[in-house]
Amino acid sequence: MPRFFALSVCLAALLLTACGVSPGSLPTLTPDPALPATAAALFPTAVPTSAPTPTPLAAGGASEAIARLLRTMQSAVITRNPDAYLALVDLSDPVFALEHTRWVEDWNSALGAVLRYELALRNLTVSADGREAAADLTVNWTSLQGNVSRGADFPVRFTLGEDGLWRYAGERWATMLETDHFLLRAMPGLERRMEQVAAFLPQVYARVTEALGYEPAGRLEIKLYNNPWSLSATTRLSLTEEIAGWNEPGEALKIVGAQADDEGLIAHEFAHYLTFDMAGTTRGGYPWWLSEGISRYAESLFRPEADRNAWLAAVRDRRRAQGLVAWEDMAVFERTPEALWPFAYLQGYAFIAYVTETRGAEVRNAWIRAMATGDLESATQAALDVSFGDLDRGFRAWLDASAS
Repeated sequence: MPRFFALSVCLAALLLTACGVSPGSLPTLTPDPALPATAAALFPTAVPTSAPTPTPLAAGGASEAIARLLRTMQSAVITRNPDAYLALVDLSDPVFALEHTRWVEDWNSALGAVLRYELALRNLTVSADGREAAADLTVNWTSLQGNVSRGADFPVRFTLGEDGLWRYAGERWATMLETDHFLLRAMPGLERRMEQVAAFLPQVYARVTEALGYEPAGRLEIKLYNNPWSLSATTRLSLTEEIAGWNEPGEALKIVGAQADDEGLIAHEFAHYLTFDMAGTTRGGYPWWLSEGISRYAESLFRPEADRNAWLAAVRDRRRAQGLVAWEDMAVFERTPEALWPFAYLQGYAFIAYVTETRGAEVRNAWIRAMATGDLESATQAALDVSFGDLDRGFRAWLDASAS
């Protein structure tokens, strides 16, 4: 999914002032609120209407140093200075390093740039040895495109480097669980949910790998988030719609904890991981609609027949009423309008169902594997011995026949 300019320092300073962040101001540290404060409670789809009362900073202490770190992080995001920002981050965890580097690439792009990015901490605690700190971080941001404001609240970590500088170390995970094929991490309060996920993961692994005829060599990391906006805030600031799950090559499978007991959702994201793995930890040659179609097919293994029939019926109805969405309009995630997202999933699933029914699972899987290193046309010619145009015409005829 996304990546990508730079404003002048003068314009950046004006933006900071307009957003209420003066060049000399510090992000605030606030006390534990009287009631539990989460993004879901305070601002499910928008930023909070009022700011918490700041706690006075201890001069020279870790709290002041971390507050200054957050100030510098804010400035780097607003001025789109990725190198300056990444110098403030502890990138020792390779999975987090990849995820957060892509997060930086997103706001450094025309798509993901933000007008406002504000950080505030609650409940800051420093370890006994003074080398680590934990806190609850509130993030408020306004996207440049569409002027959409969002907010999130989630636990984070900071580490003190050998150079004596504090750095942001990403989300704070309350617990970790290892299985044969997975490494699970959960935010505080989701420990029980993580155990529930671990219990059904062997079934998901077995059914999806068998269906796609492929087993990965490595182990997938799964992260459970406390709400959709925490997931968005740490994944891509350009995401304006709520998402329940996310997976990109080399990244963890990210799931909103409240929906983590959904086997179909886990199967969907796990199938993404498998196709990325087939392609050598890349997106391969899969157009986006087909990538989502493969994953929706894996999800269908855990859905009732009524759901599968409804997905196909929606595609047939679209064909009759307006015609199908052009495949090229859904080929690249970053260039697909959000209004077309549902059709990438639905039409992609229907196409996979067609190939499965008419060619069989073994040929379908050979086609999927061929696309890991080739493009749609070459893979179709190699595995199915037809052009994609001919295959598409067959798909449309199949839709029409099944509707009668």
